[in-house]
Amino acid sequence: MKQMIFALALALTLGGCFGKAPQKVEDERVRYESNELRAWLGFDFVATVKREDGLVEFEARFINDSYQDKFLDYRVDWRDKNGFTQESVMSKWSTAKINGKREFIIHGISPNAKAQDFVVHLQRHSKN
Repeated sequence: MKQMIFALALALTLGGCFGKAPQKVEDERVRYESNELRAWLGFDFVATVKREDGLVEFEARFINDSYQDKFLDYRVDWRDKNGFTQESVMSKWSTAKINGKREFIIHGISPNAKAQDFVVHLQRHSKN
C-alpha cells in the first residue's frame, strides 16, 4: 500500500514537472512599447471582421493580472495594403484605467476602406 501511494505521489510530482507551461499569446498587431507592461498586462486575443461597408472592425482583449488598478496609454495605427499609416482619431494616445484582475478591451473601426490592417501600441502611462 505504501509503495502504491509513493508511486502515485511520484507520478503526480513528475507529471507536474513535465506538464505543458501556459502558452504566451502574441500577435504581431499588438506592440508593447514597455516591457514593464508585460509584467502585469496579459494579452488574450484579437478578433477582426471585414464589414459589408468595407471597413475593418477589431476587438483586442487584455487582462490586468495584478490586484492593483493600473493605467496605460494606447493608440491604434491603421495601415493600408502597402503598409502606409492612415490617420484616424485612434492614432492619438489615449489613457485607460484597468481595474485589478479585470479585462480591458480596445475596440476599433477603420477610418476608411483603404485601411486594411492595424497595430495596437501600448505604453506605460505618462502623467503629462
